Order: sequence, then structure tokens, then C-alpha cells
Amino acid sequence: MKTLTWMWLWTSLLGGWAFCQEGDFDLFEGKIDLLEDESDLDPLLEKKDAPRAIGLNLDLDLDFEISDFNGLEEDVEEEVARKVTVSIVATAIGEEHTAITTVAKTTPKKKKGPKLSDEEIDDILGGAEFYIEQVMDQQVAIPYEQILAHGRLDEERRQQLLKAKEATTKALVEEWQEKTRKEIPNWSEQERERMRNGRVSQSPSQTDISQHKVWKKALESLLTAEEQKGIEESIARAKERRQEALMQLLIAELDEHIGFAPEQRQSLLKLGTPLLHDLDQSYFSPSTRGYTSINVPNIFEKIENSSRLTKLLDDGQRKRWESLDHGRLQRNRGYSRRTMQSDDKLKLRTEVEAELHIGRILADAANKEREQWRTYMETRLELVCRVSQVSDETRKKLTTLAKGSAEALAQSNIDNMHQNVWRQVKDISPADLPNRLKNISIPTYYSRGNGRFSQHPSLWTDALNSILSEEELKDVAAHDAKAAAWRHEALAGMVLTEIEKHVALPLTLGESLRKSLRRTIERYETEFDRTFSSGWYLQSYYCCIPLEMLQLDEGLKAFFDKREIAVLRERCLAHTGQFAEQIRRQNFNRRGVPRFLQR
Repeated sequence: MKTLTWMWLWTSLLGGWAFCQEGDFDLFEGKIDLLEDESDLDPLLEKKDAPRAIGLNLDLDLDFEISDFNGLEEDVEEEVARKVTVSIVATAIGEEHTAITTVAKTTPKKKKGPKLSDEEIDDILGGAEFYIEQVMDQQVAIPYEQILAHGRLDEERRQQLLKAKEATTKALVEEWQEKTRKEIPNWSEQERERMRNGRVSQSPSQTDISQHKVWKKALESLLTAEEQKGIEESIARAKERRQEALMQLLIAELDEHIGFAPEQRQSLLKLGTPLLHDLDQSYFSPSTRGYTSINVPNIFEKIENSSRLTKLLDDGQRKRWESLDHGRLQRNRGYSRRTMQSDDKLKLRTEVEAELHIGRILADAANKEREQWRTYMETRLELVCRVSQVSDETRKKLTTLAKGSAEALAQSNIDNMHQNVWRQVKDISPADLPNRLKNISIPTYYSRGNGRFSQHPSLWTDALNSILSEEELKDVAAHDAKAAAWRHEALAGMVLTEIEKHVALPLTLGESLRKSLRRTIERYETEFDRTFSSGWYLQSYYCCIPLEMLQLDEGLKAFFDKREIAVLRERCLAHTGQFAEQIRRQNFNRRGVPRFLQR
């Protein structure tokens, strides 16, 4: 089967191009033909100068999307070469420049497979039965777990709820099978064979389980109307607290890149929390797959374009906010990796050419690393100047020192990056290097302490101690202490709301537990960051390690009953206990606690 990689749009309009004014768009008829190779597109792209003949200066950006072509035979060209409707949308990007994005969609006529008997259709459906059962079970598991967490059910009713879950899952599977049974006769033989082998081209769509007739009927007999309402309200309150915890964490993560004042944090929290309402369900619901993770950039995307939030920032903060690279925000791993770019047409003949090419790639990566630390030190500089109200002369001195400090912070990471990449390409021949570059990446190391950018080189700290007065130094230290307290409160909120996915807590008891979790985080955060990858609080696998340490130090009976503790040990603490004693010993040693007092 020939690979469809590129398409060419032929139009019947003047010069083959659309005449578009600012803010207007035209619909016209087009035709799709196949190009055998991506290189065939090069001469066509040169035609983007054609609009100048009619007095327009257009920048043409072709962006094509093709539907699934699985199952097409060798005569695919004949199937695809037919007329489609194309929308050309012109958007002004300057006084005289217009960007055009063209999206062409077509669904080729698929060749049907041979007719099937009922037994053969059953055989095809049977291949995907295990996978579909898993998918449907995960969908039903979310409301099931929520009712267990937020409803006070005795053992008998918990068993009835389990049966309702199983019955609903079975009904969903049967509905999918009935729907798919009608579609299989129109499938190609390749699609049928994939399903026989347990592969499903498209997963079943998400179902609103709360409205499914089997589930609704089961709950009506299991719970009173008042109980159902109470559970729904408890789930809604838990979601609101999770939104607030996520927003508070985001502010803590952004703080090191932008530098907020204490009053700004509170205002951002109040205005930003409602914007996270439509985050993916996995941020709020109990995990049905054993492991979930959070990426801060996904949260930032929900608020970054809010004018209500950016109005709270000064000019420098707003500039850093708008230019912030999402890749610099914390993710659920110790360090992120930037994939190395490699040109398919790249030809390297000698070792000198290969070394020069890798050198250019590393130089670009090093510049990005330096820019990251320049922005960080710029944030620190603005913070110190804002808090201590320094003179213009002092500011100039600190600006020079901040640049030197950024270079010092970046250099260690750059050295590590160079060693890592050269080690990966060692002994690779020049001819094989382009393909090798596609399979390696550049680690982005973070010199972080306590899970955040907190390493200030002696050049910077010594300068502050000599330039600022004692009172000014106290003001800076007080600001940093407030930022650290905000961060600890955010981490405690993340742990608490992760717990609430499995065990609901009354408001007063929840606040008491939050304070205990915050004290535990303050005590052990250094050990958490040494033991786990940076961003442990973003991973459901490790997120509840503070609860494990709280259990070890104080116990959990003040907050949970026996059944709830059993649930937490199964759902939240299954992977953290193995680290508890090690973390505790490291903490004792760091604080200089004598061995005979380590108990």
C-alpha cells in the first residue's frame, strides 16, 4: 500500500489561488491528487509568491489532515483523486500580510470485505471482547469509586454497589457489540483482521454513566434521593478543593519564573481557580488505571490567556508570563527531554562534518539553557529590587551580577548535556548519524533543591550580603519565607485532595489533616526530593508519601477510622511504605539527631 504523505490542491480560481482580504474567507472547490514523495512538494511551495501578481503579499501555510486510510488497496490513487470542499481562512497578521491555512479532508471509499456469517461476526467481536470490557469497566469505575468515597455505605450496600458496577459494565459491552455488529459488514478485511487480533481502531466513546439506565436503576434501589444528593454535593466540594489546590500549586511553580508579590498570589488564586473547572477528568477522579500523573503546563494552558489574571501583573511580570516556555514548567519526571531535530535530507560524509553538525545542535541547546537561567535570575533581581527598594546605582550592580550568576548556573547543566549527547553518538559513523539523531534526545537538567530553582551561586549571595543593608536582607528573606510557606501549603493541598479521591473528609477534619501534612512536608521535603524524582507530588504513585510519613510519626487514627485506613493503605500507600524508614533515617542524619534518639 502506498503511503499518503502529501496532497496538492488544484483550484479553479484566478492563478489557482484564493483572493482573500483581511478578515474574509472564501469557499471553493478543489481536487486532491497524490504526490509520490515529500520532495515533490518543494517546487509547488515556490508558488506562494503567485499572489503578488494580483497585488497581495501572502504567506501560504499548507496544513493538511487526512482521515484514516487503513485498509486501502493498491488502487488508492483512483479512490482518492476526487473532488473535495476546501476552506481557506485568511487571518490578518499585519497591515499587508495575510496568513492562509488550508485544511482538506476527505474520506475515501473503502473496499468492503467478503460477506460474513453470524458466526464469523461473533468471532471478530470476540477478539476485542477483553479490551472492550476493560475500557467499559474503567468508565464505570469512576462513579463507583466516588460513591464509595463520598457515601457512607455499610458492607452489604458496598457489595450491592459492586454488583451494579458489574451489571452496568456488562450492559455497556453488549451495547457496543450490538452497534459494532452492524458496522462490521461494511469494514475492509484488514479492519476485520485487526479486531480478530484484539486491536480496535477507535476506542468506545465516553459514556455519561450517571445517566445509563442500568446504573440509574441500581442506584435508585440502593440509595435514597437524599443520599444521592448528599454524595453529589460532596463530590462537587471535593472538586472545588482540588481546583484550588491545583491553582495554588501552579502559582507556586510560576512564582520562580515570574516573581509574584504575596497579594498577587491571593488574587491569582481567587480568579484562576474557576478557570480549571474543565480540566481533564483524571485531575479530579480516582485513578482506574493504577497510576496517573499531572503536567503543570496543561494547567497553565487553562489560564495563560486570561486578561483578568494578566491585569494583576506589572509590565516585567506580564512580559515573562507571555513569553514563558511551557517546557520550563515542572512535569512528572526528574528532567524533561528535548528531542533532537534531524533533517531527513541531511548527508554527512566525514567525521568533521558530523562533529560540526552536533556542535551546532548543542550550541542551540546551550543558548536555550542560558536563556532559562537568565530569566530566572531576572526574576530574582526584580524581586530583590521590589522588596528592598534599592537605588538605581545598586540596581545596575545587581543586574551585572545577575547575568554572571545566570551563566554560572547554566554552565554546569551545559557541561552535563554535552557529555550526555557525545556519549550517545560515540562510535556512530557520519553516514548513520542522521538516523541516530532521531532516537536520542537532550536532557534538560534542573539544578533544583527542595523541588524548585533555589540554588543561588556565591557570586549572587555574597553580593547581596555586601550591597544590601541588614534590614533589606531581612525583607528579602521574609518574602522568600512567604513564598516557601505558599508552596508547602500548595503541596499539602495536593496530597489532601488526592486522599479525598478515595476517602471524603468533613471540612474541619480536612483542615486539621492539611496542617499536619504541611508540617510533615516542611520536615521531610529535602528527603523527598533526594529519594524521588523532582515533581513527586505530580505522580499518584508517590504523591501520598507525606501521608506515609505522618502515619509513621503520629499515626492516622486521629483522622480516619479503621476501614478508611485500610482503603488508604490499598489505594494511596501501596508504593510508599518501602521508602518511609529510609527517608526518616536520612532526615535524622541531616538534622544531626544522635542515633540513640532515632526511633
